[in-house]
Amino acid sequence: MNELLFACRFDDLVTVTFVCDDLITLSNGYTIAFFHDQDCCEHVWADTQNVKVGMVLANIEIKLVEGMGVLFNKVLINCYNEQNGYYSSDLSLSILDGNRDKVFDYDNVPVQDEIY
Repeated sequence: MNELLFACRFDDLVTVTFVCDDLITLSNGYTIAFFHDQDCCEHVWADTQNVKVGMVLANIEIKLVEGMGVLFNKVLINCYNEQNGYYSSDLSLSILDGNRDKVFDYDNVPVQDEIY
């Protein structure tokens, strides 16, 4: 079962206006951002390519998917950790409101490990 991590209902429908590596922006100014303090020999990231610009939302619902990443309103965001095993795989998730104030912060997003 997927653990509910964050839920927020909006008064009006919003749309996804921007998606890039580790970042999703909504029309109401909310931002969902993934972050890892990268070192030289690792790559830890969230693959947001399944989230599409123009997607209409009445709420944000984020669930943890063990060993894979998160569900963002039923859309899987795979999260990855590629490294030699020496570095941290910690991936953070932050949600900011339209004023850029942090609404939510979580520091241990599940990732898919690829140790080489």
